[in-house]
Amino acid sequence: MDMKRKSPGRSNPSGIGGIVLCGGGSVRMGTDKAWLSFDGEQMLPRVVRTMVSAVSPVVVVSTPGQCLPPLDSRVEIA
Repeated sequence: MDMKRKSPGRSNPSGIGGIVLCGGGSVRMGTDKAWLSFDGEQMLPRVVRTMVSAVSPVVVVSTPGQCLPPLDSRVEIA
């Protein structure tokens, strides 16, 4: 049985996807890490941008109701 999934409209010969976990409470940071600035760019969009250039699909797992910055349209949010 072939377990590889392909994202529509995107070539992914390796069959490798990526998951970004961003649903933590940010208790130690005091602010949501997804919105932190890193080298002039928000953290979550930066991580997602890097991942979509290398793997597909990319899934962002967040806490229900969590406010996220705008992300690439190819990203699935769970």
